[in-house]
Formats: sequence, structure tokens, C-alpha cells
Amino acid sequence: MLHFLLYIIIPSLLMSEPTDEHFYSGYGHAALRFQCPELETDFVYDYAGERMDNRFPAFMAGRLKMGLEVMETEAYLAREVAEVHEYSMTISDTLLYALCTVLDSAYRAGFNRKYNPVTGSCCLMLYRYMNEASRLANIPIRYGPWTEDYDMSIRELSAKYSTHCPWTDVMYNTLGDASLSNRNLSKPRKVLYPEQLLERWQSASIITNQYSVIKAGLSSREPSTCSPFLVAGILVALAALFMFTGWKPIQVLFLVLIGAMGLLQTYLLCFSQLPHTGWNCLLLPFNLLPLIFWRWRRYWSLPYAAALAIVILYVNLQPIFSPQSSMSSPLSLFYILVSSAIGLFYIGVFIHSKSPISNKDR
Repeated sequence: MLHFLLYIIIPSLLMSEPTDEHFYSGYGHAALRFQCPELETDFVYDYAGERMDNRFPAFMAGRLKMGLEVMETEAYLAREVAEVHEYSMTISDTLLYALCTVLDSAYRAGFNRKYNPVTGSCCLMLYRYMNEASRLANIPIRYGPWTEDYDMSIRELSAKYSTHCPWTDVMYNTLGDASLSNRNLSKPRKVLYPEQLLERWQSASIITNQYSVIKAGLSSREPSTCSPFLVAGILVALAALFMFTGWKPIQVLFLVLIGAMGLLQTYLLCFSQLPHTGWNCLLLPFNLLPLIFWRWRRYWSLPYAAALAIVILYVNLQPIFSPQSSMSSPLSLFYILVSSAIGLFYIGVFIHSKSPISNKDR
């Protein structure tokens, strides 16, 4: 609690449960709440990006901004669809005053930071605000030792903290480039997810592990019934069926999938300014070249399938030769399954492009 001219300020941490409502909500969310009973004020400082409602193209182009916004707690809770937990905070008056000063300064700056889910996550920014307040107040915060989380790459952390929302991890890593696999990022820059922020502040006795549920809502703590691996397995089965039957609807399905993903990956690589969306290994199975040269598929389809087999072998061996840039195990399995499906599809394309029926169609 903080006394400002005899008024008491009560701070707390709000943690929203992960949900599969949006691809970016699969990790949960965090914000700071400040209550003043005497003045009957109750506000939330929430670091977030500009709303994506009807602005998804702007998001994909990397034009959205991030910043700190302030709203009444009632409005914040009404906006949240997830279950919200509240943790009481225990910090000195001086440190809390410094924290309010830091937050007010960030709020006045507005939405002035480029959207970046890695260097600008809500939890990382709250962690930084608290550390900045510590320096401003000249009151050191004594954190506990770093856990094994902070030896992981961003990609591995994403897999760990999106266990119950696996499609979030797939989307995150489909958009993300190889920089997410780097484990050499400094440990303070890896406080990205609510569970991590909770652990760091609990280790410093800023908050306890006791919480109250202040809003009932959605929560995705149960495993997804439609996992990415199930979908990838179905694609493998369909590709194998196409390889033996040459069934046209399967060919159309794969061409649409390859075309759509190829367009997305090409746009992110060549045109988007969204951070961490450069070269991505999914460009190998999903790109526009096969569609452009489809007329000559009987000549390149088998070598292309062989190239995908080499890539699959590389993904399996990458942790041995380059552990500092390897993918997380779940993502590797998903990538292997999807690449295998595309490889089997191109083997089928080669087989049936040589058949009399296929030649007649052409």
C-alpha cells in the first residue's frame, strides 16, 4: 500500500488465463491494478498492442503499435473473455511511488513502440517497469536464481507455455523466423509469459502464490481436442492415399494449402515489417515455385520430394550439430509430419504425371 497525502493505494497483479479465443491469447495476459478506497478509484495499467479488430492486414504488415493504456478495472474485466486471477503485491511505499511514476511516464508516451511479441510482451514490459522503478527509487529487488527456463530459446519457451493451446505455438512459429531459436538471448529478456513473471516476482517476495478469482471466464487448461499433430497426421494419410490413387480432390486440397501458405510465407519474407518474420523453414514445403512450374511437374516433383526428405533428416539431426538454434521437440515433430505429407504428395504427383490418364489430361 502507498500513502499519497493520506490516501492509500493498493496494488495488485492481474493474470488472465490462456484461451484459444485468439492466436495471441494462448499464453494468457498480465496487467497491474491500483485501487484507492478513499477516492473510490480503481484503475488498470495494461500494456498491449493496438486492437486487431478489422485490422488484421495492418497487423500482418507490421504497422500496429504497442503501448501502455489505462482504464477502469470494470472496463478491463468486461473486455477480458478469460478467467482473471488477482495477486496482492507487497512492496514498499517508496518503490510503489517510483512504479507509479514510471507507469505514468510510459502512459503519456502513448502507443509509440512497434508491435513485437518477443521484445514487447506484456509480461516483459511489466517486469521492466518494476526494475526501472527499483533503479529510480534506489531500492534493489533481490530476485531468486534463474530457472532452467532461461536457458531455452524463445521457440522452446513458446512450446512450454502454450501446452494447452498448441495452435498458438504453431501460429507463433509459423510466423516466426530463425531468430526465435537463439538461446543466447539475455535472461532478463526472456521473461515473456505470465507464469514466468509470476515466478520472478514471487522469488522477490513482491507477490505471494495466493490469488483470488475476480472474474470467471474462459480457460484452456484442458488439452485441445483437435491438435496440430492430428491435423498433420491426417495430411500424411491423405498424401499417402493420393500417392496410391491419384485422387483429384486430394490434389486440389494440397495445391490450395500449398498456395495459401506459400503466399503467406512469401508476404512475410518479402513485404511485411512484422518483427521476427524473415526466413522460415516452412518456406521449403510451402512456397509458390511448385505452382508456378506446375506444368513441368513430372521433371521436378521427385527431386523436390527428395529435397524435403533431406530437410526432414536435417531437422532430426539439428539438435546434435547445432543445439543453440534447434527447434523445440513438439514443433520439430509437427514440421516433420507436415513436410512428410508434402513430400509424399509430390511423390504422388510424379507417379501420376507419368500415367496415361495424367498425360491425356495435360
